[in-house]
Amino acid sequence: MRWLLGTVCFVAFLAGPSVQEKDQIKSYRVLESPFRMQKMNLVWEKARIHMNLSENKLSKLYSQLKVQDKDEMTLKKLKSEGGDKDGLKETEVRHRFNYILETYGMAVPKNSPSDTTSNQMQKSKHIFKDKKLQKLWEKAEKSGLTATELLALQQEFQHHQEKV
Repeated sequence: MRWLLGTVCFVAFLAGPSVQEKDQIKSYRVLESPFRMQKMNLVWEKARIHMNLSENKLSKLYSQLKVQDKDEMTLKKLKSEGGDKDGLKETEVRHRFNYILETYGMAVPKNSPSDTTSNQMQKSKHIFKDKKLQKLWEKAEKSGLTATELLALQQEFQHHQEKV
């Protein structure tokens, strides 16, 4: 039964939009937030604005994201009801989402700074105990301030932390 459900979802994933759906949408570039999940809308915005994809590729991406959006919502409901204890459905949904990202050139390279090992290293160098101060500090580091300015800001933050 599980295999049949997975196969049906995968076939629907590859099928593309229906004829009726294509007739309703004249231009995919003007759709701003067509999905229920924010994650899908962010991917859509990136593809629509920054990736310079053809109308045909946008159409295919739209249909794939629509199916993915539905699968993500189904998974969310399933997990809220206590299902998917082993995480197989979640893994399947994530793999399909990563496949979509890779297909359209939006996947994060494995050697990039957003890799989990470098994120763990960045998180391990907490300077401030206060979460808000730490977030401000991280933003300041990324903003391109000079070493002197960063040192002065760090002293100000430490002074503020001591007061609080």
